[in-house]
Amino acid sequence: IMHGFLDSNPIRGIKLPGKRTANLQLSTSDVLTKLPIQTYGALANLDFDTLADSADIVHIWMERLAGKSTGHKLHIASVDPKGTNIEIEVQQPCLSGDHNQFNIAAASVAALLDGMHPNIIRAQWNNNTTAYEHLSHRLEDVNLHFPLIDSKGVQKNVRAINDSKATNVESTLVAVKSFSHSIRLLLGGEPKGDYYGQLAPFLGKNICRVYPFGKAAPLIRQHLSGFEQFVAPSSPKLADAAQLALDESTDGDIVLLSPACASFDEFKNFEHRGDAFRHWVHQQKNN
Repeated sequence: IMHGFLDSNPIRGIKLPGKRTANLQLSTSDVLTKLPIQTYGALANLDFDTLADSADIVHIWMERLAGKSTGHKLHIASVDPKGTNIEIEVQQPCLSGDHNQFNIAAASVAALLDGMHPNIIRAQWNNNTTAYEHLSHRLEDVNLHFPLIDSKGVQKNVRAINDSKATNVESTLVAVKSFSHSIRLLLGGEPKGDYYGQLAPFLGKNICRVYPFGKAAPLIRQHLSGFEQFVAPSSPKLADAAQLALDESTDGDIVLLSPACASFDEFKNFEHRGDAFRHWVHQQKNN
């Protein structure tokens, strides 16, 4: 029986001593969905039914580390006082977003049940020691080890994130919520009928500016009317919007491609779009 929470906002309440938790019950099929083979390798092939039968009944919960926007501590405690009692602290997760912290927790529990040492798990998920390879086009860091150079030759210590898989506003909202501030959001492509006004509450907070591009640009501007100070001039193509975002960026900003649109006005598919963005980023390196 697995229960998990982040901070003190339960999805639905059960009570552990001194803790508020959200119910997170995972069946075998749920776990396999949360642990795709492409992401977690051999863990996805574990026999979870057998593992669950042989494991102690445990409580699992997460708490955010004080003073950190993404760092967390994973607690795994057996109902039996003589059983499992493990804490795994992840100060700087290699994956952004609360949704990914729950994925990290699920993968960690599976690894622990399979006998992996907590120190190995801790090293895998902390950004400075991880060997994790990001899935392409899904909040993918594409310039982890180098700054970018803008059109005036100025070096910018910014993060470029490829989330081309986000082809609707709901997916883009998940991406936006994964970072706390200074997002320069590349938004556009071929519209799919979404309402871009859903992003308005994040303007001036997580999002410092939106950079509309492609066929959707006029619709984006229409839906975000009243927030013109946070909307850059429209660009005909993705690379133009990305260049404008980089030129306007300052150190610490995030240039995020999470377009909330289909790609077919300029690209073959979202993979082609993400690959083009990655190629553009690497062209901005200081050779």
